[in-house]
Amino acid sequence: MSNIVLAQQMIESLKKDWKDAWNNGERYVGHINYRDYSKNFGVSEEDIKAYCQTLTMMTPIYSTCFLCGREWVSLEKEVRLTGNCHIEWVDSFTMWCCGEDGNEHDTMWYHQYKDGRLSFNRELDEHPLFELEVRWNCSCMVEECHDKNVIVDHSNEDYKILKFCSQEELPYNISREDILKLIKDVK
Repeated sequence: MSNIVLAQQMIESLKKDWKDAWNNGERYVGHINYRDYSKNFGVSEEDIKAYCQTLTMMTPIYSTCFLCGREWVSLEKEVRLTGNCHIEWVDSFTMWCCGEDGNEHDTMWYHQYKDGRLSFNRELDEHPLFELEVRWNCSCMVEECHDKNVIVDHSNEDYKILKFCSQEELPYNISREDILKLIKDVK
């Protein structure tokens, strides 16, 4: 018989300790990991899996891709502990779409978080000057573009914000041509 309550307590402690360390400026939080906590709490992998099965999976707000209407793709649609303290499909999830055979398009990524925030990234393939990515409600760690709509270049080692955009000028289903028009004067 699995110990679901103990697994829940362990995960709550793990999340709290990780968040406290991060908020205190500690960027390395590798010492706060579920393997060590599992030993300290006496929690097995089966306990963690059983606990995760009691949680409610998030429902995607957007069920289909903006570019082709196809259902989003996900590696696994299951509630499980990943990384050190993230519960996939409860804390957040990531899905994507590249179109279908014969009808491929730029890769569109869909991120949804338990607090209701959404973020979308579109990787534009095959641009001669830039490695372009369009980000709606950007969820990266770069302070200047976090929570904004941006077009970025991340070719080479550099990360360059090419343009900040309003939602009106950057709808989710914007064409590739219209994206390129938005950055035509950027060098």
